[in-house]
Amino acid sequence: MRTIRFHEYGEPADVLRLEDAAAPEPGPGRVRVAVHAVALNPADWALCRGLLPGTLPRGIGLDVSGTVDAVGEGVTDVVVGDRVLGSADYAGQPTAGAGDQAVLDHWALVPDGLDLTQAAALPMAVMTAANTLDLFGLTAGQSILIHGAGSTIGYAATQMALLRGARVYATAGETYAGDLAALGAKVTSYGDGMAGKLILLP
Repeated sequence: MRTIRFHEYGEPADVLRLEDAAAPEPGPGRVRVAVHAVALNPADWALCRGLLPGTLPRGIGLDVSGTVDAVGEGVTDVVVGDRVLGSADYAGQPTAGAGDQAVLDHWALVPDGLDLTQAAALPMAVMTAANTLDLFGLTAGQSILIHGAGSTIGYAATQMALLRGARVYATAGETYAGDLAALGAKVTSYGDGMAGKLILLP
């Protein structure tokens, strides 16, 4: 299969190569997908530069969407042919999500109506938002301020916080302010005078 990976650490433009590699096999508790789309994040560039050093060669592409084409032992929540999004199992692996096939260590079914290309943008953002709200212990009736709520992580965190019954104050630019307000967030612009604007929100 085709894959994008690196054999030494350095700047992504210098070390990444498109190569042929053996298709990965899903171990216990893993699934393999025929990759439809992969989203690249700052974490991928950090891996290229040597963050979390491991065995080389190493692939990039942590956020993936695709169709399940093999399941490992013990997997019962998906079957071959299901559309999923998830995170590639890259630790110690010679390939990751940026290839024709990828092994996932976490996944979820793609909801009807969500395009697979769009779905690839969600895994890291959704997990980051969910883990952060869990870390805060956010519960119904509490208030939270989400800066940059128009970003992928911020938008996900806003929706999750509202679903938990929290009162959400959000900062965002004009592009996303209306959408966030429609969800139920109290929205203001960021920058100078933000604290005063927040106090005046109903």
